[in-house]
Amino acid sequence: MRHLLVVALVLAVSPAVAQDKEKLSANDVSVRTALAFKAPDAAVQKLLPAGFELNAPTAGPNTGSNFGITLIDYLLSPGAGPGGQALAAPHDVRNEHSG
Repeated sequence: MRHLLVVALVLAVSPAVAQDKEKLSANDVSVRTALAFKAPDAAVQKLLPAGFELNAPTAGPNTGSNFGITLIDYLLSPGAGPGGQALAAPHDVRNEHSG
């Protein structure tokens, strides 16, 4: 019974110890658009560095694609400005009539 109690305490404390080592590196509001293409394997292989080889997804929505691009539009990045101030969105959606 004592061993079970020790194991339970170790398991209960472990996540707290791991969280102490974690540090928030980014916090943002963004829109991500993923584009997947199917191109001739030989053409894509020429673009890869020596030693790299294609590894196309075999399951999921991108099945059969061998070239992908992810576009990230950062709308808001709180705390990234000078003095920890929030940065405004890169495109202001307000107009002069509505303020």
